[in-house]
Amino acid sequence: MRNQLIRRVGFWLSLPVAALQGLRLRRTATRLPEASGERSGVCGDGETVHLLALGDSIIAGVGTGLVERSLPVQFASALAKCQACRVRWRTEGKNGAAIVHLRGQVNRLAK
Repeated sequence: MRNQLIRRVGFWLSLPVAALQGLRLRRTATRLPEASGERSGVCGDGETVHLLALGDSIIAGVGTGLVERSLPVQFASALAKCQACRVRWRTEGKNGAAIVHLRGQVNRLAK
């Protein structure tokens, strides 16, 4: 019981330090560039399936260098191969995007 109390107090006392560390990290961390290349394409043959990927750095291909290496394009390629279909893919990603940005993307694309 006493150890649990000590852990709880330690946790609450360490929160301000963790918050300061987080703010400093956010300010000083290196931001990798988004992937370069076309943001839409087609892969595979057969019946056409449309794939729209919306989101943050994962969708933008941060760290991959080229859009062709990003998760949405790799997924589209695997889907085309697995389902023997043609996949028309498009990525709409932004490094550091928040849910507010995603909502704006959906609204803009719906028009």
